[in-house]
Amino acid sequence: MLIVAVCALVALSVYSSTRPKAKPKIFRLAVPRKKRFKLRKPEATHQDEPSENSYEIGQLIEWHERHESTLLGFFETADKIMTRTDEGASEKLLVLDQLPRIQEVSESHPAPEIGAELATVVGILNTACTSLSREDIGAFEEQRSLYIDYRSMWLARIRQYVQDFERLISLRQPLP
Repeated sequence: MLIVAVCALVALSVYSSTRPKAKPKIFRLAVPRKKRFKLRKPEATHQDEPSENSYEIGQLIEWHERHESTLLGFFETADKIMTRTDEGASEKLLVLDQLPRIQEVSESHPAPEIGAELATVVGILNTACTSLSREDIGAFEEQRSLYIDYRSMWLARIRQYVQDFERLISLRQPLP
């Protein structure tokens, strides 16, 4: 028994001295890419950096500044349409007429894919209102689910550029 115990002790000491040591972890503070571009002014870019990205970021900031109130107003009015209340379809269709005209806003977005997503939100609203006018609650609930997904994505995007945080905070509340 003693010989087996000594052999096990020798084997354990040889194993511990020959196994590779784990390197210590290096923790770095990673600044998200969006924040890095926001912290740096678009005019202060260097010539050796790719100018395409900084130009797009500058356009994006300018687009959000120009259309902030229109976007926030659009989502506030769209939320009135997509809420689950006992309002009839006619009241919700009247609210649809109060929607800001978002067509120009979506077409002028510097990234065409993102502008198309905004146009999709408008299409979802129009389809939902058509479903309401036909009293097709199943189709309305399907469109409502799509709207909630696009809404959360857009509110996350807008959050980076909005100056009117009070309106944004009220919009960040989940729909009833």
